[in-house]
Amino acid sequence: AALYGDLSALDAADQQRALRAQALLAQLTPLVDRLPVAELLQRVIDATDYRAVLASAQPRLWRNIDKLLLDAQRSPLVQARAFLPSLDALRESDVRSPEAPADVAGAVQLMTIHAAKGLEFATVVIADAARQRTGNASSVILLPDTGLTFGRGAGAYTPLTARVARWLDKEQDAEEEKRLLYVAATRARERLLFSAHITSSTKGWKTSGWASQLVELVGIDLATVAAATGACPPATLPCAEHVGVWGAQLADLEPANTLGAPSIPWQPSTAAPLHHPLRTQPGQQRESAKGVVPAGTLTGTMVHAALRRWLFPGDPQLIPLLAAVALENGLITAEQRADAVARAQQLLVRLREHPLWATIAGAHTRHHELAYILPLADGRVEEGCIDLLYRAVGGWHLLDFKVDWLADEAALEAAFAQHRPQIERYVEAVEHLLGTRPTAQICFLNTANAITVVSL
Repeated sequence: AALYGDLSALDAADQQRALRAQALLAQLTPLVDRLPVAELLQRVIDATDYRAVLASAQPRLWRNIDKLLLDAQRSPLVQARAFLPSLDALRESDVRSPEAPADVAGAVQLMTIHAAKGLEFATVVIADAARQRTGNASSVILLPDTGLTFGRGAGAYTPLTARVARWLDKEQDAEEEKRLLYVAATRARERLLFSAHITSSTKGWKTSGWASQLVELVGIDLATVAAATGACPPATLPCAEHVGVWGAQLADLEPANTLGAPSIPWQPSTAAPLHHPLRTQPGQQRESAKGVVPAGTLTGTMVHAALRRWLFPGDPQLIPLLAAVALENGLITAEQRADAVARAQQLLVRLREHPLWATIAGAHTRHHELAYILPLADGRVEEGCIDLLYRAVGGWHLLDFKVDWLADEAALEAAFAQHRPQIERYVEAVEHLLGTRPTAQICFLNTANAITVVSL
């Protein structure tokens, strides 16, 4: 409202900026409900020269703009009024997608504090809480309050403005550390653990970083912790809540080769090489196809994206989703994307017309792209993702979709033999997690222009 009020209190430059903002809003406001939100955002960025404004900033800011445009293009919400409230949900969804295994079988998820913003976990461990940030060794500091300052003047003299700027810079760093600690600590719903080390000095035991602040706040006796090999007397927070304290001694670590195997130097081979080194002409470069996904792989990616959301032709959300996946995987022109969308829709129509579709659609429970973690007998852990697990008549059923083009029965048998070990591992994982063994099938969507469902 102030933008359209009395501008006489502003200087000439600010008045020009306000008038330009008025003109820009007058131009874009009528388009709010007429253009897709992605196109509207692109016009705002172009009209304000926003990328040029960010040119001297960190590259991360440019990537943020690209991410916003991609989210807008992916979103089925066309109008800006509906899209804006969904940004938080989109951001949360994007962060959580690679973390799906963390919700399975008590897996441990390693994350930065910035990546954890907006998320919550039952148990959070703040590791290396005694970490100290390295000091700012730069002799040039630029701050709004002091402007540009230099660390040293003539000789060893440090100007007063430089000392003030350095002090302000340290204060800002300290406040940022407190904000990070707050974000990290508030990610925990039930249990919060701090892990830190303590060191011995001439003045006794000490720690640093966030751990030193916690020790001072709670009043933990580090000498008691240093002598402990387990639980220490509990500490009391200012809010009268009690917290547990544990201590552990650092074991004497053996040098390298702890497994006891003799160290044998690698002997050079005297055998002839299996092939002659490839020779290239001067200036010749190998053609790279980076960023362009093969057609078959891209079709599978698009089909799986639709199946994950259980979208089929006729749903208004399907085509924008498929087009966004195609664009993300390197199809730049509209013709390329339209061709890829048509191929994916053909397979989806084929599935919807198959009796299996009605069975899945009527299932009591459906889990799409279910991530799992399976402990193996040799101590290793296997991670995977099951296309579809659903419960219908007869119990749990596992289904894996394949879009490979199979021309005949021989190709089908070869593909089944190739994928069978993978599906058997999926069955083992479901049985381990649910305690019941599901039936398992592979649905080949492109067997000589038809669907073939093979049971294990």
